[in-house]
Amino acid sequence: MSIVRDHIASFPSYQTHYSKSENPNRKYLLPDLNVLAMYDLYKEKCMEKDTCTKYDVLDKKTEVCEDVDESRKLNAEKELHLRKVEKVREARDRDTVKARGDESFYGFTFYLEKALLFPVLKTSVTCGVG
Repeated sequence: MSIVRDHIASFPSYQTHYSKSENPNRKYLLPDLNVLAMYDLYKEKCMEKDTCTKYDVLDKKTEVCEDVDESRKLNAEKELHLRKVEKVREARDRDTVKARGDESFYGFTFYLEKALLFPVLKTSVTCGVG
C-alpha cells in the first residue's frame, strides 16, 4: 500500500481556503486528475522499472567493466537474458489469449518473490557464538 500512497503523493496537491481551518491536513488533487489517469500513469511508471535483479546486476557490471572482452561477454549474457524474458512474455501472452478463448484451458501466474527459500547454511548454529 505504501507504493500506492507514494504514487498518489507524487502528484501536485493543494489546500483549499474554504476548509483550511476545519481540515488543515486535507489536500486536493488537480480537478483533471482522476483515478483512471493516475492508474495509467502508474502502469507507465511500472513499465519503466520493469527489470529483474539479474538484469540490473548485469547492467551495473557492464557499466563499470573496463575490460573489453569481459564487457562483450556481459553484454552477450544480458542480451541472452533479454531474449529469454521476451520468449517467456510471448508464451504468457499466447496462453492468456488461449485461456480467454478456450474454456477447457486454464492459465495461472504466480508472484514467487516472497516464496523464495532462505539460504541453507553449512555451519552449525553455535559457529561464531562465544
